[in-house]
Amino acid sequence: WTGNHPFYCEKDTQLEEGVRAITGPFSPPPLPLYVVRLSADGRVLFTAGLWDNSIRVGRVNQHEIIPCAVLYQHKNVITCMELDGKYLATGGRDTTVVIWKLSKRDGECQGLKPHPSSILYGHNSEVTSVALSQELDIVTSGSTEGIVLLHTLKLGTYIRTLVPHIPPDPDQGHFSVTFVGISSSGNIVVAGKLPSKSTQEGFHSVLYLYTLNGRMIKRVKLEDATSAVFLDGDRVVLGGAGGSLEIRCTDYINVKHKLRLKSGVLAISKDPRNQHLFVTTADGKLLIITSTAKPFKK
Repeated sequence: WTGNHPFYCEKDTQLEEGVRAITGPFSPPPLPLYVVRLSADGRVLFTAGLWDNSIRVGRVNQHEIIPCAVLYQHKNVITCMELDGKYLATGGRDTTVVIWKLSKRDGECQGLKPHPSSILYGHNSEVTSVALSQELDIVTSGSTEGIVLLHTLKLGTYIRTLVPHIPPDPDQGHFSVTFVGISSSGNIVVAGKLPSKSTQEGFHSVLYLYTLNGRMIKRVKLEDATSAVFLDGDRVVLGGAGGSLEIRCTDYINVKHKLRLKSGVLAISKDPRNQHLFVTTADGKLLIITSTAKPFKK
């Protein structure tokens, strides 16, 4: 993302067909984007989105993923999860958010403690996105009913509810949250869908910015239907189904960089050194992008 940094990679010849497969009884597609997370040290993989409502914990070896635990708490499929510090939060179709503590030994992640730290209630429909900040002691969650709930992370105490959009006519449909995130400055970013008869998709995408106190800072209607969102520090990256890729700052969510790709965006991530942005697209490609270099394919 910063500077002109070349990206070097080579195929691992000891892997069958060059890939590591994550197996399990996954819920039918479309599989949510937010159900696979890797620990900060890269040693443990957490997988959800499974029909048995579980979290699968696997140790990442050089050439394989070794299963080491299966944990149950949700009563329906887990649809989202997020990591920060020593906590992992999961949200599901059972309308709950579950907070787990990571198990560590000598500073290395070993997996999850067997029992959750807390269970958060308040949603009346499927939880679609969760975000947490150990530093700010806060966890946020959004759902298909169009609300965002704020709780404390350590004790699970309810703080407040954010309602980004109240429809003038309930029969016209309601706002649905697709992403929530907490920026490094403490602002809350909310992305979602509003019903619209003027678009081919039947909705248009909207981005909201809030303070932790619940005050709305800004609302932006997006041109492209948002299909992927990635928040890192003070920047939020938006990928569109039509191939748009935008980098916005999280103080007023103004556009800083904008690209047009040949295919719709499926997922966005970055490397640990903040030098490259990884974007997967609907045509089966992985784009690796820096701020001063043209995107190139792996």
